[in-house]
Amino acid sequence: AADITARQLTVTGSVAQAKAYDGNAAAIVNFTAAGLFGVVAGDESDVALVTSNYAAVFASADVGTHAVTVSDIELSGPKEPNYTLQTLALIGRIYRITPSSGPLVGGNAITVTNGHAGTVTNVLAGSIDVSPASSGSDWFTFIMPAGAQTGLIDFVVQTETSGNSLLPDAYSYNAAGAIATVVPDSGSWTGGMEVVITGSGLMDSSDPSDLTDLTLAGASAASIVSQSPTQIVVVAGVSAAGAGIGNVRLYSTACGETVLSNAFEYVREVRPVPTFSSDSPQTFGTTNT
Repeated sequence: AADITARQLTVTGSVAQAKAYDGNAAAIVNFTAAGLFGVVAGDESDVALVTSNYAAVFASADVGTHAVTVSDIELSGPKEPNYTLQTLALIGRIYRITPSSGPLVGGNAITVTNGHAGTVTNVLAGSIDVSPASSGSDWFTFIMPAGAQTGLIDFVVQTETSGNSLLPDAYSYNAAGAIATVVPDSGSWTGGMEVVITGSGLMDSSDPSDLTDLTLAGASAASIVSQSPTQIVVVAGVSAAGAGIGNVRLYSTACGETVLSNAFEYVREVRPVPTFSSDSPQTFGTTNT
């Protein structure tokens, strides 16, 4: 007797989802439009694709375009024994966005590496159209627009030849910071004293270089002693303008500019008033000879 071999089916319409670099090779596959190619006419309702337990992995965890191997997908239905599945192999991208968060007011420059294929013509940052500022073979830059609300947004990269690429949860808008207290709120114009600034959303604690500028009444801080999203300790710098009151202003790449008006005053050093005893010659405006 002759054997009838199982018919091999091909999975179509599945897409390896692009993901941000996280050091992990695990991949996510979108099976929303997936189908089976090669099913014999009349068997369509008797054989189905099951993906609930699938596993997928990039060939490399590094930024780049990589093969994605998919396993643990299977067939079900009364005609399932008559079919086998061809190994599903896809292509996917791991991208990097620098920085991956920023202020709600926008304005910061973003670099996307390996988030596209082809010449980039436009980027959707959430729902806002943005033109790329510059680009290369595997990167492009653009300026973030202001956001409508805090939280994660997707990027959609539009290209001339390769269509659209979705970069899910690509960027996070951060809430504006707020300064609550400045202690002390005054000091000598020569600087040198520690000043403690407290508040919320002052900077990104995961990036020590996030705090890029801090001034007290217009004078740059001499040094930063410690920093966190809720407290920054600095050593006051010298005020080139001398005495005067002004704003406490800081700038964070992640949170933007935070200002507290007229929160610090540089003062001239107070010299003690000389005192004299009753028998001091200076009391009578004379001197001893």
